[in-house]
Amino acid sequence: NRQLITVYTVIVANYDNLAELSPPALAPGVRYVCFSDRPRQVRPWEIQPFPQAMPDPHRMSRIPKMLPHLLLPEAEVSVYMDGAFTLCAPPKQMVAELLGDADVALFCHPTNKSIHDERNFYERLHGWVPADLEAEYQRYCALEIPITGEFWAGGFILRRHNAKVEKFNELWMREFLRGSNNDQFSLYYALSTMIREEGLKVCGLPGYYGAQGRLGYHFHANAGDVRNQVLAPDNQAWKERTDRIREICRA
Repeated sequence: NRQLITVYTVIVANYDNLAELSPPALAPGVRYVCFSDRPRQVRPWEIQPFPQAMPDPHRMSRIPKMLPHLLLPEAEVSVYMDGAFTLCAPPKQMVAELLGDADVALFCHPTNKSIHDERNFYERLHGWVPADLEAEYQRYCALEIPITGEFWAGGFILRRHNAKVEKFNELWMREFLRGSNNDQFSLYYALSTMIREEGLKVCGLPGYYGAQGRLGYHFHANAGDVRNQVLAPDNQAWKERTDRIREICRA
């Protein structure tokens, strides 16, 4: 049976601590999933392993983030949260208010408004731009990607699981694998392409972090848990989905 809403997050290598959800965020009929490389016992989260399809933990963590239609096939709507976020509001109400009739809803970036701003942010922050990021930026400049005036952030994403969103998800994954570890560039490319070519309906959420009291935010923990043990990779029950993910990653 399909479940209307699945709230999920991804935590790899103890980069974040998985937080318990407060009563307002708990609702019957909603599934709460944490994809992790280590077992955890935190209410109400259902801990699921995910395919160890690549050696880089950072890139590996993007598989559930970008491909929820393959790892959560029962969901009609998914709510992705970066591990630094926690939910403070009823999921059904939040989906109704924030997603509405859109295909995808996510925050506009709090400071950057274009791929140019994102690239220049690195230069201001570090005094230089990583070679892979600069190469991706130059490739997108050469493609003359239209500047929409909105540059989206990928830390919190509501998605309606339909054919257009599945196409967006897989385009984002492929672009991310072609480019740098910064998934903001590939996110912008995938969204702007799907809006222009497929009529994907995207709702840019105002503000950031708090979402008017619907979310809590805490900085990444980078904290270990001595009770954790590494899970065996590639749960056999997921073979069909993991094969598809590897096929996308090889493309």
